[in-house]
Amino acid sequence: MKMNSKLKYPQAHLNKTYLEILKVHNKEVPMANMLAYLFKPDENHQLGTTFLTALLSTTCYEIKGEKGDVGTILKQNCVSSSGLSVTPNLNFDNIKVETEVPTNGQKEEDKRIDILIEAENFVVCIEFKIDHDLDNPLEIYQTYVEENYPNKYHYFLVLAPYRKQPIGAAEKYLKTKNDFKLVILSHFVEQVKLSIPDHYFEEKSSNVYAQYVFDFIQTIENRKFRNQIVNKLEDVKKTIEKAGISSQIIRKWNGGYLLVSKKDHNLKVRVNEGTYQLEKWSFAPENKKLEEITLVDLADILKVVKSDN
Repeated sequence: MKMNSKLKYPQAHLNKTYLEILKVHNKEVPMANMLAYLFKPDENHQLGTTFLTALLSTTCYEIKGEKGDVGTILKQNCVSSSGLSVTPNLNFDNIKVETEVPTNGQKEEDKRIDILIEAENFVVCIEFKIDHDLDNPLEIYQTYVEENYPNKYHYFLVLAPYRKQPIGAAEKYLKTKNDFKLVILSHFVEQVKLSIPDHYFEEKSSNVYAQYVFDFIQTIENRKFRNQIVNKLEDVKKTIEKAGISSQIIRKWNGGYLLVSKKDHNLKVRVNEGTYQLEKWSFAPENKKLEEITLVDLADILKVVKSDN
């Protein structure tokens, strides 16, 4: 097996990855298993503790904080046991990584820690959320770690693609404690990219497993890119709906488009490299693009959509 000779560093635009082809990029268990592999320093990706040190160097936030919060570095947010310094000198020896760790000796799905990383003098407890709500027994997870690793530094975090509103058990926990912090998945991956040696993805690399690392990073880049597109489409939707024009966001692998239905045709608004692309389409079964124009701001889109008949 040879490394893809054209492999370059993951790009900030959409290139479909094997995780997306297999349709597991939105599934928490496969993605958590991939992360666990990357956190193991002795695995054949040959990156050692790169992913773990990058995680601890990533900015974290209060779970119930507000957008725009500055945050602090995760490493500075350890929960220390009695007698341990509040400024940890972490020892990365003897790292052990487990997934789906039962906290009560039974295989109850909602009481298992997604990823648990144990090192010589610290433990990282990760609740990994992709698309699901944050409704997990964080109190139980924290108690398990504190009881089973009493003389180590503890890190508790929710790793998610965006800030999630806690509900249920998670909301109850946060009324009295705030030891679990939020780490944004794309922020973590940005830190990973800064930490990986420049030569790792080069053509002459002899490590075929670099392709797996590449695809994981590209998968997260793709998710971030799609979210940016959808956010811009949401802005367009709000703008034209204020003028009484209804619309619908059609989500696709590449982010999708905004659909505005007219009397005898459809309008589709797409986001394209900092501009907006407005297309006029005939109805099915013909379903043919009739016209296309490029616009640069929301006011222009509103003007064209209102005047189109």
